[in-house]
Amino acid sequence: MRTDYDITIKPISFSYVVVWKKPLTNIPPLAADFCKNLFGAPNETEYGFNQEGLAITIKGQNQNIPNQNPANTISIAIAIPKADVRLGYQRFSIFHGDQNIFLDAYTKLIGELKARHSAFYSNLTSRQIGVNIEYEVIFKSKADFDKWVAEKYFTEKLKHSFTGLNFQQLTFQLNEEARGKFVLVNLSPRIGNVDTLHCLINDHFSISPTEMIFEPNQLKKAIDDTLHKGQIKIIPELISNYA
Repeated sequence: MRTDYDITIKPISFSYVVVWKKPLTNIPPLAADFCKNLFGAPNETEYGFNQEGLAITIKGQNQNIPNQNPANTISIAIAIPKADVRLGYQRFSIFHGDQNIFLDAYTKLIGELKARHSAFYSNLTSRQIGVNIEYEVIFKSKADFDKWVAEKYFTEKLKHSFTGLNFQQLTFQLNEEARGKFVLVNLSPRIGNVDTLHCLINDHFSISPTEMIFEPNQLKKAIDDTLHKGQIKIIPELISNYA
């Protein structure tokens, strides 16, 4: 097994998700100028209410993603948002690809709710939360992920019972000591790039550590903790015996 591989672990998106302790019965109409400027891109930002609640979104362009199966040349057009906030009746989420813009938008949103809708803000209580970070794990030399997965996770008997293996996705749940605390890890090939893995880490509290929605400094600390956990502990361990 090789231990001298050269990789880059690159965070590519950040999100924070809250499931409310009780469904909300109303959502305040935030000012139009505030919504348009939340991510610092007013000309690209769309906002409005739907059946789930308030949505503030910067839409990404469709990307043609090739099918992973080399025998199938069909590409799938997928619209990937650049940024997104959902202040919904059942849950809240915020997403962005840039950590600084992500935290700045969350800080502005919390400040706006406190300043103009304080009664609404004070009643926000959470049941579950998740801090999610997506990574690209880029190998600087040629990678054979199918071979690696076969040797790492399959016995000789099972491996030789089939004509081949196509690695699509691995999912793990890593339990931690804190009550109701675990990390979900999803590892898969990066579609369209044969030398890159995609890793999604969901730092998950099945019981919220605090019933209140995170203050910006609390969210920053949670993001920093999850980044450290992913880059220093989880991802290196998953690929520690890459062949």
